[in-house]
Amino acid sequence: MKGFVGVTDNDWFAFLSQQPGIDEVNFWQPSGRQLFQGLMPSEPFLFKLYVPKNYIVGRGFFAQ
Repeated sequence: MKGFVGVTDNDWFAFLSQQPGIDEVNFWQPSGRQLFQGLMPSEPFLFKLYVPKNYIVGRGFFAQ
């Protein structure tokens, strides 16, 4: 099994972490031109904050 580490915005993480009952989030690429093909459904996706925090803050499983 493989996984993927996606670097995410500190403010976006702070916002999402304040929302009750979230069980799904979107991870998007700024250009949006290329289809993400890094994972198959059900493989782990880790969320890491940008520098200077630079650590894993969440996890999920890729859906599509």
